[in-house]
Amino acid sequence: MILLLEADKNLGKKLCDLLERERLVVVETERQILEMVVKYKDDIKAIIANHRQFSVILAHQLITQVCLKLDIKLIPAVGYHKQGDPEPQAEHRSMPGYRLIDCDEVDPGFPEKFIKTLREAYPDVNVEIEKAKILWAAKPEDLMDVGKWLEEVGFGQMDKIAQTAAPVVPKTKPKPPSPEPPKKPPARPKKSPEPPQGPPDYKKLYEDLKKEHEILKKKHDDLLKQVKDIIDL
Repeated sequence: MILLLEADKNLGKKLCDLLERERLVVVETERQILEMVVKYKDDIKAIIANHRQFSVILAHQLITQVCLKLDIKLIPAVGYHKQGDPEPQAEHRSMPGYRLIDCDEVDPGFPEKFIKTLREAYPDVNVEIEKAKILWAAKPEDLMDVGKWLEEVGFGQMDKIAQTAAPVVPKTKPKPPSPEPPKKPPARPKKSPEPPQGPPDYKKLYEDLKKEHEILKKKHDDLLKQVKDIIDL
């Protein structure tokens, strides 16, 4: 488990995206992070923190004191200093057990620098660096809205498909015109008329389309799993 101290939900989401293979718990206050250390002392592998918030804890060495009281090893911590925040104290940049880096949300090189620093504190961190770079650079509007796409292609109102008067026919691209008119095929002997078929099985059509919708929804949910985890927190 990795603890993340960040009150800004948008930045917290982006940092969680970088570490989607790890179990992260996001807290918003200094008190909450101390409570989580006490509650999950055997499971916490590292702490990631907004330095502006974490500086109070550093100033009083609260993590060190809590770890001593609990008789556990000092939990390594990585802090990030956001542009515009007060400049960190010099001793914080060289404090034992604490690594501090500068964070620029528009810097495409930040994920690699961040993960390298975290790996120094927590060597077993599980992360996919190339994917982390893509997720860091992506804007919210770049993520595919599967629900909107389903509506555009005709699968948006699944509960009404069973009541339609005719089955849904997917749209196809028109074929280009033939360069020459097709030749008339020779006349074939007439076949005996086929027996009339019953009405379309609308229930089966609904179930098939519903399965397709569920498959697409699962792919969407997997892609945005970290986002939903953050919202649930």
